[in-house]
Amino acid sequence: MAESGPQKKVLVVDDEPGVLSVLASILEREGYEVLSARNADEALSLFDGPGAGVVLSDVRMPGRDGVSLLSQLRERDPELPVILMTGFGTIDAAVEAMRLGATDYVTKPFKRERILDALRRVSDRSKRDGAVRMDERVLAEALDECLTVREITDLYIDRVLELNGGNKVQAARMLGINRRTIYRRGEKRREDDGEALV
Repeated sequence: MAESGPQKKVLVVDDEPGVLSVLASILEREGYEVLSARNADEALSLFDGPGAGVVLSDVRMPGRDGVSLLSQLRERDPELPVILMTGFGTIDAAVEAMRLGATDYVTKPFKRERILDALRRVSDRSKRDGAVRMDERVLAEALDECLTVREITDLYIDRVLELNGGNKVQAARMLGINRRTIYRRGEKRREDDGEALV
């Protein structure tokens, strides 16, 4: 199932109606909300509306191509993940797309899992970026409140758990620690809370 949050809405851009239909079907079955556009201009107008958390665009389209669209999207939102697709997959094309700021590159004909993997990587990258921003907030709070190292660690773990919807396994993976550490921390906190109430 798709993660909840901003990455759950995907803007798919392709001039081939069949490709749009197949991608929409795949993504909707996985829980994504899909916005479809047949060209770059339509994509830009949709992007200016309710917006999407990820753009999945063909490279070769009539009028403006996917690389031009990528450039314009980057001007509007430098952090927006853009995955480019092409039927003309070469190493040089992939390197050029990444150099221009594409988050990932998928060749056609694509496999369902390849598209979903690209979207998962975008979601994981977004979580890591959120964790970095969170590190800065946790550090600022710690400095403001003169917290102990243990309190800072607890605050940081709480924030990572919150970022992962309370999923301790994902939080442990993101922190690079054993999940038992998080479980033990929870048990210790319950014991401490119980002692404080006595």
